[in-house]
Amino acid sequence: MNQYKQKLKRAAQNISLAIMFGISCLITAHAADFSITVKTKTINGDQYNNVATKSITGDHWELISGHYKHSNDKDLASPYLYIEGPNKGINYYIDSLVVVDLNSELSGSAENLTDNSGLETGSVSPWFKNGDIKLALENAIVNDGKYSLKVSQRTDNWNGAAIAFNRALISGHTYKISAWVKLAKSEATVKTVQKSNPSSVNSNYVYFTDGKPTGEWGIVLGDSSDWTKGIKNNTGSSADKQLAVKPATYKVANDAINIKWARKKGKGQFAIYGANIDLSSLQDSVALTMEVKVIRKPKKSVQFGLDCGYPCRGEMNIQKMFRGLPKGEWVTFPIPLNCFVAQGLDASRINGPLLIASDGSFEIEIADVRMEQLPEGAPTCAN
Repeated sequence: MNQYKQKLKRAAQNISLAIMFGISCLITAHAADFSITVKTKTINGDQYNNVATKSITGDHWELISGHYKHSNDKDLASPYLYIEGPNKGINYYIDSLVVVDLNSELSGSAENLTDNSGLETGSVSPWFKNGDIKLALENAIVNDGKYSLKVSQRTDNWNGAAIAFNRALISGHTYKISAWVKLAKSEATVKTVQKSNPSSVNSNYVYFTDGKPTGEWGIVLGDSSDWTKGIKNNTGSSADKQLAVKPATYKVANDAINIKWARKKGKGQFAIYGANIDLSSLQDSVALTMEVKVIRKPKKSVQFGLDCGYPCRGEMNIQKMFRGLPKGEWVTFPIPLNCFVAQGLDASRINGPLLIASDGSFEIEIADVRMEQLPEGAPTCAN
């Protein structure tokens, strides 16, 4: 029993640490924009030439392809290309880079103008770092052949993998450049909120944004008279009026929701419900995150959690955490998913990604409810 109490105490401490540090520093993108850029150096300074840009989503390989016309009579340094673009912190893979002179291609004598562009020598060289990043061979995730190149630990959007051409480029010639790229799995699956049409985000990971539930999720209000009352246009109250909701403002009008619990005896619950989703493979690497503003601090317990189908549920009393938040200010509020797993959640069948219940006077506004990737080393209930 003492060991169990200690485990709960440690979990509570870790949750508090997670909130205190605001687990939102590793940003992933709903769609990552990749670019191929050729850098040249002339008497007029460095020149950056965009060859191609493409928006990549999902966990699959995508081809980026474009043309570059070389117009320098004399390069002051060897030109090189690099692949950049995704938000800092996003990891990705590169494979099968091809650079050919279209003049040679038309004559049937085209050669790839980069060495080891497909990584088949078993070495990263001559690829090099464009920025303070990590480059590594990958043999489990490839587009073709034995290896791909993994790019990680990026601290800026322009950071990426670079490679020089193996011969001088010819002024006036046009070069066709293509490469296969793929988002690392965590970046392909865990999305943060982008301000856009809620129907365009992945509703497995984003549940409420721009003032609306995403996908097939819906808002449900509950109290002892009816635990499953739906609402329209973010306006309404529970059957016995234990709580009421209305539109609110986070950044623009009506992009958030106000939730107010009544000064009356009895429990009221705000929830987002829908079909089951499986997040078990991510339970140790993501946090349930939302933007929240406390209007009135809670007088009594606040149960906060997720549902996985009665009687399965993972929730905890976080009244003290809400009472510790600044009043009237928007803050990012994350709790690691495995903290709810420790309280009984089955992450393989989540049908309610957000539950907030209280039985006393309490008022908050929330926006952008989502799963967000945890930074490496962040405190969770598993460490």
